[in-house]
Amino acid sequence: MTEHQLPHVVIVGGGFGGLAVARALRKAPVRITLVDRSNHNLFQPLLYQVATATLAPGDIAAPIRHLLQKQRNVTVAMAEVTGVDVGNRRVLVNYLGQPDTPFAYDYLILATGASHSYFGHNEFAQFAPGMKTLADAESVRAKVLKAFETAEIEEDPSKHPDLLTFVLVGAGPTGVEMAGALAELRRFTLKSDFRRIDPQQSRIILAEALPRILANFPEELARKAQARLESVGVELRLGKPVTAIDEAHVVIGEETIPCRTVIWTAGVTPSPAGKWLNAPTDRAGRVRVQPDCSVPGHPEVFVIGDTASLDQDGKPLPGVAQVAIQEGHYVGKVIANRETERPAPQPFRYFDKGNMAVIGRGFAILDSRLVKMSGLPAWLAWAFIHLLFLPAFGNRLRVWTQAIWSYFTRQKSSQLIVESRREPALAPARGEISEKQNNNYQGLNVATNTALLLLLLAGSLLCPNSLRAQSGDSSQPLGPPSQTESAPGTPPRSALVNESPTVMENGWVVGFGSTNAFYHSGATIATSGQVIPGATANVSNNLTFVFDVNRYIKNDFSLSLMGGFPPKPTINGEGSVASLGELGKVRYGPAILTADYHLRALGGFRPYVGAGTAYAIILKEHDAAVSDLKVHNNWGTVLQAGAEHQLSRNMALFVDVKEVWLAVDAHGALGGVAPVTARVKLDPTIVSVGVRFHPSLRIFDRH
Repeated sequence: MTEHQLPHVVIVGGGFGGLAVARALRKAPVRITLVDRSNHNLFQPLLYQVATATLAPGDIAAPIRHLLQKQRNVTVAMAEVTGVDVGNRRVLVNYLGQPDTPFAYDYLILATGASHSYFGHNEFAQFAPGMKTLADAESVRAKVLKAFETAEIEEDPSKHPDLLTFVLVGAGPTGVEMAGALAELRRFTLKSDFRRIDPQQSRIILAEALPRILANFPEELARKAQARLESVGVELRLGKPVTAIDEAHVVIGEETIPCRTVIWTAGVTPSPAGKWLNAPTDRAGRVRVQPDCSVPGHPEVFVIGDTASLDQDGKPLPGVAQVAIQEGHYVGKVIANRETERPAPQPFRYFDKGNMAVIGRGFAILDSRLVKMSGLPAWLAWAFIHLLFLPAFGNRLRVWTQAIWSYFTRQKSSQLIVESRREPALAPARGEISEKQNNNYQGLNVATNTALLLLLLAGSLLCPNSLRAQSGDSSQPLGPPSQTESAPGTPPRSALVNESPTVMENGWVVGFGSTNAFYHSGATIATSGQVIPGATANVSNNLTFVFDVNRYIKNDFSLSLMGGFPPKPTINGEGSVASLGELGKVRYGPAILTADYHLRALGGFRPYVGAGTAYAIILKEHDAAVSDLKVHNNWGTVLQAGAEHQLSRNMALFVDVKEVWLAVDAHGALGGVAPVTARVKLDPTIVSVGVRFHPSLRIFDRH
């Protein structure tokens, strides 16, 4: 059977469910087309962290093509489905500007998810955005950060409370997690960033029409979550619906709250799949499906995830990611069994792995069949599970390192306001430029200039002297590039613009990781001035944690200081090594200072080479058998080579190898009587792997 003769499976939606179906059919004799209007798979449970500047959009999303690149029976189509012709087995797609272009199918899986539901008040949408896509999260992030920025420049202090009041509508997991993240943002991240306002004076109000928060959790856990929210300053309005929202107010029950920032976290509505199929739906509009997730009367059409309604034990299954994933795996098995003429699987049954919600740093609640817990243990479980289910390894690595950085520093990685704007028309200077040149200037990207300004301001915090030295005349006003011809002898404006990255060449970079030292070691041992024949000793390999600090002193040159907690290696050998064996409790390891040159980036990696000096750090933890231990001649030389790979705007993975030539002289007394001397050659080859943080630099933008 040729490829075009294989049954054609069309999957609509590249979320949790759609991706699960495609992967379940990886070995089935079918050809698959996955259609989605976005090109990426999104991990929605962490969307609120993008909205509160904890994570960048790329940390929780990955291209669908990348996730399925090794699955040769899948074709990915970025297009929008507009309908389904069930009778002729065709999906109607808006393709290349042509509406209702038909795609024929043999099997159809609709995993189209859900969107915001305003419960009949669609007029709320323009004032209270929700979060279902990356664009939604970035819009909410901009709205939140702009509230603080606007309050900072507002001259009238009486208007600050309105600008710094945030109302979240809906106290389900999304609302609770968002409220906790906002509380942490105002309490720690932004507390020192402003001069005219105090972010900690802002209000966070969480509104819920039901009498308690987290209705899907046990009441005991919900009470603990509520206590946590109240302890971080979140105000709760329970048992009162939101009846009105406009650009300046929110009405909760009978209370009118002046507020400029409202975020909708209340409910969802399914996609119009029921209308496309003309199939029975429940009250929410979800398609009623059979126990095998197929549509009644159409065994070749399946609906899964938030768009499907399926009862289990008399209750409808919840609209959570695990339901969609398990239904996706099941439907893939159903189709594969049909095409290989194997018996159909048993009716679908959802295995509930539990629910989780996190409220800020170090606190979460977990409800599962086996255990119910809250606090730090639940938060650690939440972090592990969410890392495990991120779409790609790169996402897991970036989120893990960012989580560690944020936990210990309370800094957020993505406090950028990125908005598309249209540059106002600029008047030509009396015929000195042509109309075409004027149009080119009008096309300047203001958002890019704004982002550059933010990065320059951040860089000034770490290297203000170098910034002032290179910034020129501080009295020169900021503005668009001049459109007049340059004066004779003046460098062209484009040359000045191209030199702007040098403002940020100088600065500090910090890193941490692990290192393993492969020692090419040996020792010459003597007692009472006589070398002991056959007495040798060797130092074993050892693994330890390492940190390094880099200072960029010029465009491609830096100074690097690496150190770590000296490990406790094992000394072994032949002959009378007992005279040195007690030194096995001595901790020692090198501190290394190098000057490095950074080469041009190659395939996503930026290599560097360096040379410098090493110093053996000796911690004398020997016991009484060898007394009065003294060491000298601790210095050696080092050569190194390594590379960095950028993980995010200010984070990079590094790996390097250092070859060290280092020998140490030691002497002491054995049993307090017989003098013992040793010439210990260490000469380690040190392999280091870790993560470096570039707080304000754009290291990878230089080439």
